[in-house]
Amino acid sequence: MDVNQPVTAFMNPDPLTVTPGCKVSRLAQLMLENDLFTFPVVRYKKSILRKDKKNFVGIVTLTDMMPLLYEAICC
Repeated sequence: MDVNQPVTAFMNPDPLTVTPGCKVSRLAQLMLENDLFTFPVVRYKKSILRKDKKNFVGIVTLTDMMPLLYEAICC
C-alpha cells in the first residue's frame, strides 16, 4: 500500500448512514445485512440549494452497541 496516497484513494465517498433516531435493532440489522461495523450518524437538513444536506453528528460502531446487545440477549 502506498502510504503517500490521499485518503480519497480508498475512502467511500457515499457511505451508508443512519440518523440519530435510528433504533438499535435496525442498526444491528443494517450491520448484518451490509457486513459493516461502523456507521456515520447524520442529521438531514432541508436546503434551498440542495435537496437535503447531511450534517455529520457522530459515528456509531459495533463496539458502542455491544453493551446494549448483550443486555438484550442475556437479561
